[in-house]
Amino acid sequence: MVVNNNNNIVTINISEFKNNIINIDSLNSELKNVPSISSLLIYIEVIENTTILHFNSTLSQEIINLIEIVVSEHEGLSPEIKEVYKILPNKLIIDSITNSINSAVKFGNDLIRGFTIENVALGITQRGLTNHVLNVTQKLIICLQTGSLYQAIEEIKNIDPNNLDTIILNPTRLLTFRNKLEKYLNITISNTWNE
Repeated sequence: MVVNNNNNIVTINISEFKNNIINIDSLNSELKNVPSISSLLIYIEVIENTTILHFNSTLSQEIINLIEIVVSEHEGLSPEIKEVYKILPNKLIIDSITNSINSAVKFGNDLIRGFTIENVALGITQRGLTNHVLNVTQKLIICLQTGSLYQAIEEIKNIDPNNLDTIILNPTRLLTFRNKLEKYLNITISNTWNE
């Protein structure tokens, strides 16, 4: 940690934080919870691997020592994750859930991207079907973006057959899409898109 009292800043390398990560909101909250720091701290910025704390005046050694303590104890967790720890204190379980959700969200977004690319290649815009497809798949897209993959299968099954067409939203593409979800979830592969 480097203190520059001429400019009222403290520079901290990412490696100085407990887990080599920083969450600006949490760090800001942790620093503001120390009354003698709270009135001095203006803002925090992160540039690549460096965190810069900006203060409104020169820092005493006592304040510098307090900042060092806060930095050494900072876990880099968002306030929301800290709340989860209060409910479910086992870090391994939370990490497992977090990793599972992150993977599901990534997979869902990859499916959306692939489907969108195929739609463009199939001429969705030229056929005037963009708005129609967005309206029909709106709930499905939300499920995929949030990693709610089981619900995404339900949303595919709930698509009204009257909203299908022969090119963009057809039974074969919907079944392929559903099967990709089922393979990812390691569940039985369906033979139809809507049962």
